[in-house]
Amino acid sequence: MTVNYRVRPAQLSDAEQLCQILEALGWFPHLDGSSLSRDGITRQVAGCLADPSHCLLVAQQGPGHLLGYVSLHRNPSLFLTSPEIYLAELFVHPEARGSGVGTSLLEEAERWAQREGCSRMMLINNRLRQSYLNGFYAKRGWREREDMANFVLPLHRPAGSD
Repeated sequence: MTVNYRVRPAQLSDAEQLCQILEALGWFPHLDGSSLSRDGITRQVAGCLADPSHCLLVAQQGPGHLLGYVSLHRNPSLFLTSPEIYLAELFVHPEARGSGVGTSLLEEAERWAQREGCSRMMLINNRLRQSYLNGFYAKRGWREREDMANFVLPLHRPAGSD
């Protein structure tokens, strides 16, 4: 499938379509199309755009039609010789999968990391997602660190969950 698009820095006006991409994936039940979820994504986009250690890139087809996005965060590290980039999110609308959008976003993310003088990039990939099952990152030179564990500490616990 050939799709014409360009990768560019995100703008606050992209928030609505970014929400639509996330909703189309169906992985995030709290993103239900309500104004509350859309307002939350708009706040997150605004925060990323205001912070120079963040980079949010979108793949745009035609005037204002987004196909996917990648969100990156530059993390300084005392034990590395230069910062590390955390690839927080790379999502492509289901209808645009297989068209090279994900690869283009990843390549532009790598260019940004190099311009930022970073030593490496890292990400967490759900082993049940197609990107992991199809070896999307491995095929592009990423190595899985099998000796690392992924931990999460929820900071907002529902009442009575102790």
